[in-house]
Amino acid sequence: MPEMRLKINGESRSVAQGTRLLELLDTLDLPSSGIAVAIDHRIIPKRDYDELTLVDGSAIEIVRAVGGG
Repeated sequence: MPEMRLKINGESRSVAQGTRLLELLDTLDLPSSGIAVAIDHRIIPKRDYDELTLVDGSAIEIVRAVGGG
């Protein structure tokens, strides 16, 4: 399957074309809850994680919520 390049939190990474955001999160061992995702400076609603197909060259920022006091 052909691959595409993404920039994830500043690091270049190859993934298969047609990869959805939720699949990427699974590959990165990240839960879909407790995180926020922006693609090309646009925040992605959690309800769209399974529907959104990633595009070659996209810049993805993933942040985790951290509790503390």
